[in-house]
Amino acid sequence: MIRLRTVTALAAGTVAALAIGGTALAAGTDDPPGVEMLPDGDVVAAPSPSSFPSSTAPTREPSPSSSAAISLGDAKAIAIKAAGGGRVTDVERETEHGRAVWDIEVQKGAIEHDIDVDRTTGDVLRHRSERDDD
Repeated sequence: MIRLRTVTALAAGTVAALAIGGTALAAGTDDPPGVEMLPDGDVVAAPSPSSFPSSTAPTREPSPSSSAAISLGDAKAIAIKAAGGGRVTDVERETEHGRAVWDIEVQKGAIEHDIDVDRTTGDVLRHRSERDDD
């Protein structure tokens, strides 16, 4: 009976240790400082928002927020640079995984780029592209 309790306690301790270790691993504590990672493990390479001039033309922001540090004009410039050129066809303010983003679509030739730009930092959080066969 005592042996069964001992084995059970050791098994419970092992499970707890693995759970704590797994949580630390999932938190990404082993990532180098300053390197932004996507959920699939890819490194985010984003241009610095300060390298883009502020737009002097009036911009249409769907619903302005005082907490947005990156203007719509700056976000468009970041998205166009990330796509390698093109024109902005759609912009939406969204929240992705708890982060406020500009969801920007850029058309470059027959390729449509869907780019999420962090509204606070200007980092490109996601960049997907697909052939637009319409």
